[in-house]
Amino acid sequence: MRRSLQIVLAAIALSIVLPLFMSLYMLRLLILTYMFVILAISWNVIGGYAKYLSLGQTVFLGITAYTSTMLFVYLGITPWLGMFVGILMSVAIAAVIGFLTFKLRDAFFALTSIAIIQVFRLLALYFKSYTGGARGIILQPRNDPINFMFLDILPYYYISLGFLVFSILLAYFLDKGKLGYYLKAIGDDELACEAIGINTLKYKIYAFMLSALIAAPVGTLYAQYIMYVTPDGVFSFPHSIKVAVMAIIGGSGTLLGPIIGASILIPLEQILTVYFSGVYGLNLVIYGVLLILVMRVIPGGIIEPLENFVKGMIKNMDAGVRETSGESLKEEKEVGG
Repeated sequence: MRRSLQIVLAAIALSIVLPLFMSLYMLRLLILTYMFVILAISWNVIGGYAKYLSLGQTVFLGITAYTSTMLFVYLGITPWLGMFVGILMSVAIAAVIGFLTFKLRDAFFALTSIAIIQVFRLLALYFKSYTGGARGIILQPRNDPINFMFLDILPYYYISLGFLVFSILLAYFLDKGKLGYYLKAIGDDELACEAIGINTLKYKIYAFMLSALIAAPVGTLYAQYIMYVTPDGVFSFPHSIKVAVMAIIGGSGTLLGPIIGASILIPLEQILTVYFSGVYGLNLVIYGVLLILVMRVIPGGIIEPLENFVKGMIKNMDAGVRETSGESLKEEKEVGG
């Protein structure tokens, strides 16, 4: 785990200087990738560690996106402050949803999570006098940092990177902390945990609240970045599926897995869209086939072969160093003799 954190920190340090060498398109791709990495990390808290398949993770993105945008449009409250209001609402709603749904397991919980995101999407469509209905809420682009608006893309890049660092730190402390150990135990055998007196419902609710805390800031970033919010855009079931797939493909229940999964699949999706856009739906077919192949060949996620490769390299390097040291010591003895 310490080695994983070192790798992540090195990647973050590199990300700080990347804009100096990137085109505008690549910066936009990185911002999109960072947002999905954060969402994949948030899904991993409940889906990877506790093994509860949530298929409505973007509901927290939508809650914060609409909260901060509506507070700004109707009350003039800066989205910086509206974001924290949205985060508090997302965490509170996560606690309520968790209390009502965590007695369900497997497919029943998954179906319930789908129903929840559809309920919020329908609410956003119904209260159109506030949410704009299907048209959504459109913001006017301008350079206004106080209100989370920039004409330059660089501020959005570094804000998304900051949110990413925050989410990785939360994931790291979760993995090393008491809650992480309880969630792993719940994921392995929940009935056994209950048998020895662990209040599994309490820790699952804590995990869901943490998951909402990680995902929620992306909502405000998303809204201010693209300058509009729609029910289908933020309460998106396809995006929720995509987030879960990224974490699973990368390696659920690990620190690096969701990061690797989203970092590979988002650029891959964009590449397939560009090169196979001539035939309608072909890019999605290729994307789906690749995902099936990965899940069949390496069901534990991409992280498994990567870890084995890195461990093999380190082992060979250590063996080479020891061999070199042994030869040097032998030569010194021969010279001394």
